[in-house]
Amino acid sequence: LFLGTAAENNRDMAVKGRAAKGDTHVSRVHPQSVPRGARNGMAKMTTERVVAMREQWAVGTLTQKQLGAEFGVSQTTAWKIVRRLAWSHVP
Repeated sequence: LFLGTAAENNRDMAVKGRAAKGDTHVSRVHPQSVPRGARNGMAKMTTERVVAMREQWAVGTLTQKQLGAEFGVSQTTAWKIVRRLAWSHVP
């Protein structure tokens, strides 16, 4: 161990190749351990609600803003869900 600031220790870690990044990051090595979807404690949606939102979007009667209001999420989140940028693991 060396005495130093957090920035110095982080720089030392990176220089020595001890930083987990890219293909060695835990989310790539053990993807099953990353809480996705309803397993995430902050999730407002469930798989069933995501499917229902996408079905309503496919019908074309509601805007993304209206979908967000109906499902209790922002318009941006509704956009990400219907475009499969969020909850992409749900078919």
